[in-house]
Amino acid sequence: MTLLSAEQDFSERTLAAIHGALRRLLYVAGLRGVDGRYEHWGMLKIHGEAATQSAIRQSHAGALLDVVRTPVQQLDAELRMSEDQVLADAAKAHPERMLPEGTPKAAALHLSSILLALDALARRRQQSTHRVA
Repeated sequence: MTLLSAEQDFSERTLAAIHGALRRLLYVAGLRGVDGRYEHWGMLKIHGEAATQSAIRQSHAGALLDVVRTPVQQLDAELRMSEDQVLADAAKAHPERMLPEGTPKAAALHLSSILLALDALARRRQQSTHRVA
C-alpha cells in the first residue's frame, strides 16, 4: 500500500472525484467553517490537524486559481450541464468562504465579478425560456 501525503490524498482521492472547477471550489469552500478551519473527518483521522489544514488550504487556493483562470463561458457551461441550482445558490450563499485565507484583494474581486457574470447569464437564460409567445 502506497502512503500518500496529505496533499496527494486530498487531491487524488477527494478532489479528483469532483468534476468542474466551480464544483471543486464550492466543495473545498464548504469544508471551511466560520472559524476558518477546514473540517474533513477522514483527513483529520489519517493525517492529523496540521497536515489536514495545510493540505486543504493549498487545495482551496488551487481551486480558486482554477476558477479565475477558467473562461466564464466554460464555467457557465459547467453550471448549465449540471442543471443544479444548488451550485449557483451555494456560490452566493457564503462568498467569504469561497476565498482561502490570505487571498489577495484582486483575486477576491475577480472571483466576485465571475460570480456576478454567471448569475447574470443564468437570469438571462431563465427569462428567455419563460417568455410567453
